Amino acid sequence: MLRGDRAERLPLRRVDYVLRYTDSFPIAVVEAKEESKLAVAGLEQVKSYARELGLLFAYATNGHEIIEWDAFTNTTRTILSHPMCCCCTSRFDKVILPHRKLAEPNGLQLESKADL
Repeated sequence: MLRGDRAERLPLRRVDYVLRYTDSFPIAVVEAKEESKLAVAGLEQVKSYARELGLLFAYATNGHEIIEWDAFTNTTRTILSHPMCCCCTSRFDKVILPHRKLAEPNGLQLESKADL
């Protein structure tokens, strides 16, 4: 970060959990708050992490409530159980792959932009 004519490093930030489809294919981040806090308290934080890492899903939870953010639609919703990887990847396949296949010759496999 630039401050005047000096460059300063921001403190390292760590995500609580990364949900991966495969080792090299992260698809979501999870922010886990204490049980005594509302899940929504971690929502903006986890959305920021997802954007920085180029991920399309983010979840904030306190162990009792789970809030999902979907970057495709820029919407949030409360879900009743832990996210299943197949749900995220099926939405990914419907929205992203048709556009990527047009841009990528021979249907090349997608790689994550995140260096986790």
